[in-house]
Amino acid sequence: NNNNDNDKLILLLRDPAEWLWSAWNFWIHPDDDLQPPVTNDWASAPVHYRSPELFHELLRAGDLRLASARRLLEEYRDQTAFLASYVAARAAKEGNAAGDNGMMKVLVLKSEDMTPSRLEDSGFLDTLADFVGVAKEGFDTTILHSYTNCGDNKGAESNCQKASSAYAITGHRTMLEESRELVYLHFAEECKMWAEEFGLVYEECLAVREKYSLDK
Repeated sequence: NNNNDNDKLILLLRDPAEWLWSAWNFWIHPDDDLQPPVTNDWASAPVHYRSPELFHELLRAGDLRLASARRLLEEYRDQTAFLASYVAARAAKEGNAAGDNGMMKVLVLKSEDMTPSRLEDSGFLDTLADFVGVAKEGFDTTILHSYTNCGDNKGAESNCQKASSAYAITGHRTMLEESRELVYLHFAEECKMWAEEFGLVYEECLAVREKYSLDK
């Protein structure tokens, strides 16, 4: 990245538990899963096995399939470091030691806030429109009020009526509630970073930090 004057960065975050559950149900792990029946890396029933109970046991055991997924989020720390250096370079270039002008080039949002049910109340569209410098009325309302690449409808061109974390490959079952807490423990530092650096709060994740006194 050359820090061009017109550069703007948009980063979408997602609840860590929902992200990890979704990723585990969506992708295969080449060291543990059979190759799918089609030429992609998607988990496919009945070739691959997924269940809430297996997910929970893998979390408890620290299995490599979840460790490899965790590395994806750990890469986020490198991306955050890049954002910090980007903002600092932008601020120095524009003569603003506080970095305000640098942050004007970086936007971090919750992906949950762009869902049709939360789009208006969350202010997501207003924030995005202001950031990129366009009128929000110019966005296609058909796209704004639809879901794509969700659940078992894979691909950017697919549409579904609603988003759900109950996938067909798990028998349309969601993750166990006790699994959610374990995931939050894995990613407690990320949740703290998101809240402190970007003001994006995942309350359940931060509550786990408090429950286990991770800040003491």
